[in-house]
Amino acid sequence: MTTSPYLASVHDRIGGIPEVMGPWQLELLLAHGLDQNSTVVDIGCGTLRGGLHVIRHLEPGRYVGVDPLAELVEEGRKLVREAGLADKNPVLGCLSDLSNVTSRSADFVLTQSVLNHLGAEQVEATVARVASVLADDGKWLSTGRISEAVERVDEGQPHPRRPNERLDSVMGRAWFERLLSEHGLVIETLTGHPHPRGLDVFCVQRLDSTISARIESTLSQLLEWDTSPDGADCQVMAEWLESAAGELGFDTHRFGDAQAPLLIFRRSATGGGRGRVVMYNHYDVDHIEDGWNTPPLNLTQIDERWYGLGVADNKGVLAARLEALRDLDRAPEIWWLVQGEEESGSQTLRRYLEEHGLPDADWFLDENGKTDAEGSQRLLTYRQLADGKREPLTPEDLELVRRATRVAGEHRHVEVRPLNKALVPGGCAFQAALPAGSRYVGLGSNDGETRIHAPNESIPIDGAVKHWIQVRALLDNIAANGQ
Repeated sequence: MTTSPYLASVHDRIGGIPEVMGPWQLELLLAHGLDQNSTVVDIGCGTLRGGLHVIRHLEPGRYVGVDPLAELVEEGRKLVREAGLADKNPVLGCLSDLSNVTSRSADFVLTQSVLNHLGAEQVEATVARVASVLADDGKWLSTGRISEAVERVDEGQPHPRRPNERLDSVMGRAWFERLLSEHGLVIETLTGHPHPRGLDVFCVQRLDSTISARIESTLSQLLEWDTSPDGADCQVMAEWLESAAGELGFDTHRFGDAQAPLLIFRRSATGGGRGRVVMYNHYDVDHIEDGWNTPPLNLTQIDERWYGLGVADNKGVLAARLEALRDLDRAPEIWWLVQGEEESGSQTLRRYLEEHGLPDADWFLDENGKTDAEGSQRLLTYRQLADGKREPLTPEDLELVRRATRVAGEHRHVEVRPLNKALVPGGCAFQAALPAGSRYVGLGSNDGETRIHAPNESIPIDGAVKHWIQVRALLDNIAANGQ
């Protein structure tokens, strides 16, 4: 592509090295799967240093470029005409025009040298914009400056030519990762495509594009074992869980000699985390009943749901938590009780609790939760009182739970009660043993179509992914607060 004197003078308004940066941006996109039918949203497109190269590559109507400065957008339109690319029909507009982009339709979002010119609130707004347009399997390719030494954003100096922008802003890595996580996004640093000016290069994707396959693999394994009251696989599943927990850094112990033993996993705090959390799950399932449309001991996907015996009670959440506990940068001390007799009376767990009780902890996380028919997730929370009664969490504690469980586009409401265990023989031993002062949270993946203890039991795939996000965020927030 030749560069006219007019083109060069316009690019000079932005600065940079357009003859290098333009081809570099296209090469980055191509390296990550760009084809001619991809839809690209270029946020902060400026004077189309990279945009002209991308527009030329794409089929007509596949490029959307937006910028906060209207005069640069107009210059971009002139450059498109001068470059003979008007027939490509690129859509150029201001940031507000992103609202016209179909939700989750962008195969690629590009922010070249944008985040390193923004303050914290502007970064937050940009992440929200990207989350609204990025396709389920889309990629956000970005450059900026990220540092472990910065807590939030070091905003640098005011930009001499562009109002409301900064020079050389640096984002704190932990802060940026948590911000992305709140929107269901995960970051991967790219080292194979170095930036010509030394900026960090990274790819951001939706967590459900990277994590659902891992949950599916683990859940598929858990379902193959028949851990119903008539099954014979509780011992082999217990051994597998012990091995899996050991790989995650837990010390593992058994209590009792039952065919379905109580497993007690403990892991010290990591990454400078503080506080202690006790989690509860179970690996046994109900009887296999007639009426299944799919093999009950095989994980089956139909549309956007997973079907199988115990997938909702409780192997789906168990699989999601096993995956959520991998590679946590920061976590509190965790005690994890995983029993194999909930559907038959919890005899071994009750004996353990009579002898030892639950360990003192800052938070207690129950096995599951539910999103209601209206699509609102129930946050089951309370503080246990000495007389057996319950009271709401303090505003500070409730804000921690709300913050940690925030996922883009989700609605939530608080209910001051435990998870309903009416079907559990003898009631829930875990809930009954909570010491006075305990802060309780019930979170899970189930919804109104789940059908616990019935044929064709299922969970929504996005519910399992959401649980993965929320468990990691909850543990991180508790570790940061230390209580």
